[in-house]
Order: sequence, then C-alpha cells, then structure tokens
Amino acid sequence: MSVQIGIVNYRGKPVDRGFLAEISKRFITHGHDGETAYFDQSIGMLYRAFHTTAESRLERQPHVFRKA
Repeated sequence: MSVQIGIVNYRGKPVDRGFLAEISKRFITHGHDGETAYFDQSIGMLYRAFHTTAESRLERQPHVFRKA
C-alpha cells in the first residue's frame, strides 16, 4: 500500500518540512520503494511508494500541475 500525505496551511505559514520527514519515517514499512515530496510555500505533499506491478514503477507521484 502506497502512502500519500499532505499539509495545507490556509493562513500562508510555510510547511514544516521536519514534521513531514517524521511522518515519512513512520510510514516507511507501508511505502518502502522510495519517497518523493513536493513543497510550495504553504503546501507540502509526501508520497511513499509501494510498487506491486512493473507498471507501477513508471508512476510519478505526487502529480503536480504546471502553473498557468
């Protein structure tokens, strides 16, 4: 089972990256095939992968749209 975690600070406060790093350590057994993260000011997203098929290794998460 892969894990996705996200934090949004609606008042604009920057995301505490250390907090997400601690959460990541706790979920390493559920997503032991790697980690990717995305940060943009008050938004932080973390993805811990657990690949179950060859095709799942081609996925890139979290998906981020380009800004217009």
